[in-house]
Amino acid sequence: MLRIRREKSIIISIKPNAYDAEEAELEAKSKKEFSESANHLPKGKGVNTAGNKKGNNDMTTSGKTGKPAPKTGNGAGLRGVVQDETSKKKPVKVYRAVRFEQRNMTQKDFVEPGRHNLETAERILSVAEFEGPICEPLLTRRVLQSYSIMRAGPQVQQFMKNIYDGMKLDYITQDDCRVYALLSSQLHGYTAFRANGEGENKRDAKEIPHLEAANAICRALEEQFSLPEEELIRAAANLMNIGRVSTAVHDLFKAGIAWAENEKRIGKSANGNWMLQKNL
Repeated sequence: MLRIRREKSIIISIKPNAYDAEEAELEAKSKKEFSESANHLPKGKGVNTAGNKKGNNDMTTSGKTGKPAPKTGNGAGLRGVVQDETSKKKPVKVYRAVRFEQRNMTQKDFVEPGRHNLETAERILSVAEFEGPICEPLLTRRVLQSYSIMRAGPQVQQFMKNIYDGMKLDYITQDDCRVYALLSSQLHGYTAFRANGEGENKRDAKEIPHLEAANAICRALEEQFSLPEEELIRAAANLMNIGRVSTAVHDLFKAGIAWAENEKRIGKSANGNWMLQKNL
């Protein structure tokens, strides 16, 4: 097993500016949807969508008494009214890629025994930490590109396999692919997913772990409650900022549905729609 001393200085950027801008845009979109939904609530009993004239937007009235209703949860009475419609629409994090100090190296130099094992392992750890859960082909590509190696020949593939095996990283398996992460919590009991960004911060459908697709499926059902399968796939794709539902995207979310069903998180209702298991 490799003994690794982390060298964090090799990471020169995780694209913070692009990440912040994309996440801020998604958060703004989420807040706008919340506001628009609130504006469409019926005026009248127990609902004050505009707040009072003094600008106290946390105030609602209760029934016919006209008295302020008690606050519930972390927000005001209005929040309780709107919860089922909008408050479940949480901002989605944007996927962000690690960039390393670039090195120029031939495949022959890269696989030379003992020369680059530790540095390569350090870079694998960094990618697994910041981009995990991550499918092995994308992890390998990210590391090789940091050495200016654009194609992985048989020797390079074997070299990387030996590094992975020596590191004993935690992983799960989907189809014939390993999905790695630095922390076990990024693989087991993981409930998050990341939306596509731009450029390096965008993943192809085949590069997205099925457990992330499953989590997007569950989030879509939290927001929509019950959906036919094709609409569910489109809703989940939209959450992950995937515009066109190609065959590969369709297959990804079909796998995500199967993953979530296998974990007993979702199931079919009597009318054939998918729902969260807790709502069945």
